[in-house]
Amino acid sequence: MAAQPDIVIIGPLNVDIITVGDAPREPDELTRWMGLSKVSINAAGSAGYVLMDLQKLGVNCGIMSVLSSDPMSAFLLRTLQDAGVDTSRIRTEPGDPGIAIYMLLFGDKKRPLTGQLATHAPWPDSFSDDDLAYIAGARLLHVAGYLHYPRMWGNYMTGVLKHAKHAGLLVSLDPQFPLSPVETPWMTALEDMIGYVDVFLSDEDEARSITALDDLDDAAQSLLDAGPDVVVIKRGAQGSLIFAADGTRIEQSPYIIEANEMSDSIGAGDAYDAGFLFGVLKNWSLERAAQFASTVAALSLYGSGGAETAPDYETAEHARIVYYEWDG
Repeated sequence: MAAQPDIVIIGPLNVDIITVGDAPREPDELTRWMGLSKVSINAAGSAGYVLMDLQKLGVNCGIMSVLSSDPMSAFLLRTLQDAGVDTSRIRTEPGDPGIAIYMLLFGDKKRPLTGQLATHAPWPDSFSDDDLAYIAGARLLHVAGYLHYPRMWGNYMTGVLKHAKHAGLLVSLDPQFPLSPVETPWMTALEDMIGYVDVFLSDEDEARSITALDDLDDAAQSLLDAGPDVVVIKRGAQGSLIFAADGTRIEQSPYIIEANEMSDSIGAGDAYDAGFLFGVLKNWSLERAAQFASTVAALSLYGSGGAETAPDYETAEHARIVYYEWDG
């Protein structure tokens, strides 16, 4: 039997198929090109990479999601179980699995991207009393990729977050972005639930689209005013910004690795989330949590997808100390 999770994650799972190679750039040549590439298949999705990264850091995680009955879903389930994730709350429904196909053949580290959305529900559309009791036994509830599926937006999730707060859990949310066209501001989809969120994580484009504010400080203040105690805005190679309700503002520098050492940047934002939430569970200062998150995200860049080279705690903490604190 799996250990009681420290973190329960609600969100979608999918398979990432990542192809890395060198294809012609000219359209006429490309249409005739046939070549070999490196291909990897990863357990992924907004929930998948965070799960895998947290497990590597030594955090017991449980996932509440939905899969279909097909070989790709069987691969996902087996990979999560092998990593130690509690998958007992994954439901099975008829439908096609979510598949993301990254064609890294033209020099970019994240695009082009194609694939298919899952036709089944991306996560449970209702929660039983037993499900709620399972959540209440954790220390933190994390909701991943909520904005991806507009058809799932609804007040029942607000009730789940409210239950978690009343049970004494910390609540974090990385809503990401809609996978179908939706007018901004996206805050209309979050306004009922965000008041129950302690830690809000997004990238800079998402923060602007959620709030309809271009200035990141203004966007962060708007998000803080909506309820969270901490707002994290990820900026990729520019680092991150961390804001707190007490007026704290941290401009966190990135952990830099050489471009020629980077495999791809897929899942780096999820790795950052894992590192930051690890620090939250440890009651670290926001500065230390941000440094650790930046380190975990950077180390994930060495491998294919967001979890292949995600570090364990000892590796990440040693790298953080050397990079951010060691004075020689």
